[in-house]
Amino acid sequence: MASSYNAGRPLPLVVSVKERTETGPRFELDAEVLKQMMDLDKLSSAKVAVISVTGAFRTGKSFLLNFFLRYLRALSRGDTRDWILSEDQLDDGFHWRSGIERDTTGILIWSEPFFIRKPDGQEVAVLLMDTQGTFDHQSTQQDCTTIFAFSTLMSSVQILNISQKVQETDLQHLRLFVEFAGMAKGSKEKALQHLWFLIRDWQNPDDFEYGVADGAEYLKQILKCDEQMPRENQELRQGITHHFEQASCCLLPHPGNAVASSKFRGELKKLDAMFVDELEKFVALIASPENIPVKQINGRDFKGVDFFALKEYFDAICSSRLPTPRSIFTATVDMINVLAASEAKQLFETKIQEFFRSESSLDISSAEMDKVLAGIEKEALKLFNSRCMEVADFDVDCLAEDTEDDCMRFEFNADIFKQMRNAQKLATCKVVLISVAGAFRKGKSFLLNFFLRYLRALSRGDTRDWIRSDDQLDDGFHWRAGSERDTTGILIWSEPFFIRKPDGQEVAVLLMDTQGAFDHQSTQRDCATIFGFSTLLSSVQIFNISQNIQETDLQHLRLFVEFASMARESKDKKVLQHLWFLTRDWQNSHEHDYGSTGGQEYLDKVLACDSRKPKENQELRLGIKRYFERASCCLLPHPGKAVAAKDFRGEIHRLDPEFVDEMEKFIPVIASPQALVVKKVNGTELPGKELFKFFDIYFEAFKNGKMPTPRNIFDATVEMANITAAQGARQMFEDSLDPDLHDDEFFDILEVLKQQSLEYFLSNCMQPESAATKKTLEKLQEEIQGLLDNKKFVRRLQSRTLSADRKNQQLQHEIGRLQLQNMDVLQQMENMEENFRRTEEEIRRQSVSKDEMDRLLQDLSMQHLADKMKIQADSEKLVGKVNQLAEMNSQLKNQLSVRQQEAQRSFERREQLRQSEVAELQSRISQLESRKPKRSCVLM
Repeated sequence: MASSYNAGRPLPLVVSVKERTETGPRFELDAEVLKQMMDLDKLSSAKVAVISVTGAFRTGKSFLLNFFLRYLRALSRGDTRDWILSEDQLDDGFHWRSGIERDTTGILIWSEPFFIRKPDGQEVAVLLMDTQGTFDHQSTQQDCTTIFAFSTLMSSVQILNISQKVQETDLQHLRLFVEFAGMAKGSKEKALQHLWFLIRDWQNPDDFEYGVADGAEYLKQILKCDEQMPRENQELRQGITHHFEQASCCLLPHPGNAVASSKFRGELKKLDAMFVDELEKFVALIASPENIPVKQINGRDFKGVDFFALKEYFDAICSSRLPTPRSIFTATVDMINVLAASEAKQLFETKIQEFFRSESSLDISSAEMDKVLAGIEKEALKLFNSRCMEVADFDVDCLAEDTEDDCMRFEFNADIFKQMRNAQKLATCKVVLISVAGAFRKGKSFLLNFFLRYLRALSRGDTRDWIRSDDQLDDGFHWRAGSERDTTGILIWSEPFFIRKPDGQEVAVLLMDTQGAFDHQSTQRDCATIFGFSTLLSSVQIFNISQNIQETDLQHLRLFVEFASMARESKDKKVLQHLWFLTRDWQNSHEHDYGSTGGQEYLDKVLACDSRKPKENQELRLGIKRYFERASCCLLPHPGKAVAAKDFRGEIHRLDPEFVDEMEKFIPVIASPQALVVKKVNGTELPGKELFKFFDIYFEAFKNGKMPTPRNIFDATVEMANITAAQGARQMFEDSLDPDLHDDEFFDILEVLKQQSLEYFLSNCMQPESAATKKTLEKLQEEIQGLLDNKKFVRRLQSRTLSADRKNQQLQHEIGRLQLQNMDVLQQMENMEENFRRTEEEIRRQSVSKDEMDRLLQDLSMQHLADKMKIQADSEKLVGKVNQLAEMNSQLKNQLSVRQQEAQRSFERREQLRQSEVAELQSRISQLESRKPKRSCVLM
């Protein structure tokens, strides 16, 4: 076909509807474009090959397609030598631009098909299709699924454009098609054709080199099934391998910093030379005559007339709800059968016409005519049967959803608090918890080591040039370069940093590292658990994001927005604290400068609500603004190529200087004494001991449900907040007593303090009108009354009006009473554990759905944990009281013993004095007797 190559242009095959409804379709086919393409010379009758590119917005899809245009133009001219450098600028094809806003909307198709003759002589029309980037801020999940589904089903080569690495979420996008393909088990033909994973900006050439060969090895590793992998992830990989004709991968280097400039116009001389070399190989590998595959469905080659007769197919995919495997399969069956019926009808008509033109139709009897017609009809039906798809043949093969492997895959380390350094000081000190979460292999652990370095310098009292105080950054959280995940579970740094804030308050700063989300050993539930756990427990959550904020990043926050909305009556007590969007490898510094100032401008734009955004996206943004105390953003440049090298050990001098400068500014914005945010729940600042209790109860909330839900998170928060408020009320009662008061004043103040403590609870609890909170309040009233009675009892024991024996009797009686009470509490614990086991068994025997059973078990477990914590607290208090009274009794005995000894010594001293006085008196008597005059007797 003689073609004026520069005359082609992208046509809007699928467009966004102007009047959007809440649930209806948001896209429609452009009838004029369909007609325009079908009227093209040769296209209707030619077999077609369709190359489509899909993926996240602002990742260079349209830019990539222009290289395909350049190659196909050269191929049509018959000379592909040095085709990639045939012209310097790349600005005459699909429109593209740098920046943060999406450029392509809907689905575009290049107006000019390229007619290529394959080595077997078959001529095919190659069509190029560009798609709206997924996960932009004007699209819903339904929009993204619709665009991705339509392009995947209609292409013979689908290029999945991915940034930096394959995440588990990228594979999850293919689940819909794997399940759809699994329905056509009866067909020997593959339902899906060639899938390419094109990994842009590949950062680990030491692990796998750029290009297709090592890309295949990388993909082989990604799709490999092993025992460590959840069952659902294994089955998805098996489905991709089984149902796609071919799955390939290519690793591309970064094109160079020039592409991010607003002045860049596609000049090839400005691109990285290695990028150009690798792209030259990749495009030719896909679009060359020997490799380009014809579009097929159910083994049937598609012609242009078939490809554009797809309105019903599109309508099925673009239904009011998300496309499902069944809806896609049913639409595919209908389309294939309509086309098969059309071919059979055409064959029947052609055969009839040929028969009547032949001489054999002359002078034929009616019986012979019926026999000929029956034969032609049989031939047409045979053709239909060979081309159709039979609904009765399919067997739904959905991937496993509820299996034994779906059980909780994490355990909480209950001894973590005891393992912390300075645990005793941490227990009473208010806590700042800084956590980093996000996708795997995005530098979270590497980032936390900068926090460690700053906090160590702060503890020493000298933060001057803290970032360069030591060149290597390898003595903190473990990190490494490469494509495999490094951190597993949630880690907390063993040493709290005790920092004094400007107001004089000393706080303990804890750092928390989290397992990267969307790696290949994790399920969706694993990722939700890790992200949810860290967001709820941190006072500062750093959401680590690559290149730009996508709509999926915001969607991860929906769980917390819905949870927080349940506590909306607490207007001045937000349950979610400071959220930081840390956007790494920012490529649009010409639009927004690096740092937190430019970041805040960018975030304000992302969170802006306007009529272009769907209602659900607007509501999510309003929720983020309303329920987080603060949402901030920082834009960081790329750290430099050195970080991907195997020999990199965190040497600061090997990092990009601009990255180091921005990091030096960013860390103090969060970790300086004046910036530290103390962890609060319902407005109450938490000491370390209470925070780790939250760890336990939140973990329980996440452990039992199929997926974390706003309701179970909220119930756990209410329960723990009320326990904390009750403990605060009791502590207030204890701390407010002045032991030096006179007895009358002391007894009078007890009643006042009791009322103040109850008012404290009511002002700090959550859901004061709920039955659970009222129950906690009743329990608290009993406990404070018990404390009051105990204070009175102790005060009376300290009175001097009671004899020692009487005090001893009362103490022994009270100790015995408390010990019996504690035995009752321990018996309650045993009964509760037995009831829990029995109720759990009854729930498991019930004939209910898996989801309902999960919910019942979750509610039971949450209630069990709360009751267990209360009983344990009661037992601890009783034991404390017994110990206190036993100590008093011991002191009283000691006092009695001391007094007895003093009395004995006093008696002995008096006896000695008496004996001494008697001896002296006897001595004086003797002296007096010796001085009497002697008289003589006269005998008469």
